Amino acid sequence: MEIWTNGMMEETSVVHHLYVWMRNAWIRKYQAALSVSNSRAKAKWQKTPLGANKINVDGAFQVHTGIGGGGIIARYSAGCFVAARACKFNHVASPEHAETLALREALLFAQDFGPVPKMIEKIHARGVLQSIQDTMEDRSQLSCLFSDCKFLLSQLENVSIQFDYRETNQAAHRLARLALTLPETTSWLQDPPDAVCDVLVEDSMQSLIYSQ
Repeated sequence: MEIWTNGMMEETSVVHHLYVWMRNAWIRKYQAALSVSNSRAKAKWQKTPLGANKINVDGAFQVHTGIGGGGIIARYSAGCFVAARACKFNHVASPEHAETLALREALLFAQDFGPVPKMIEKIHARGVLQSIQDTMEDRSQLSCLFSDCKFLLSQLENVSIQFDYRETNQAAHRLARLALTLPETTSWLQDPPDAVCDVLVEDSMQSLIYSQ
C-alpha cells in the first residue's frame, strides 16, 4: 500500500486506504483459515498400499493430574484391525511431552511387526515430528526423548512418519483419552476395544468409498 505519493494525501484518503488494506488482509486470512478448515472437514482415514500396515498414534494430557495418555492402533492396508495399545504415562509436564512419549511407544510398537512396510501417522504434533526429523542437535527439555525416537526410527526398516489431522485419526485419539482413565497400560490383540469399534467400521467404509 502506498500512502504518500506526490505530496501529502488527505487524512480521509489515508484512513480509507488503511481501511481497505486491513479489510483485504482480514479477508485473505479468513479465506486461508477456511481452506484449512474445509480440508480438515473432508479429511478421512486412508488405507495404505497393499501389504503395508498403518499405525496411528495420538497423545493426551491432563494438566491438573500430570497424567498423560498415548493411543496407538495398527491396521492392515484395507483397514482391518491388527492391534492397539492405550499407554498410561505419569509425571507428564506438557501436551508436547505426552505426544513425544506416545510417539516413542508407537516406534516400539512398530518393532513387533517385523520388516513389513509401515506408515506411522501422528496427529496434532507437527512440532514433535519436526524435532524428530531435524538433524540438528536438540537442546530442549525433551531432547533425551527426541534422541530415543530418532534412534528407534533408525533401527526400523520400511517405516515412514507423517503428520495428519485429528479427523483422520479418531481411533488413536479415543485410545489416548481412554488411557487417562486406566490404571495401567493396556494392549489388545485380534479383538479391538469397544471404544473404537464404531470408528474402525466407519474408517473402513470411508476408505472403500474414496478408493473407488
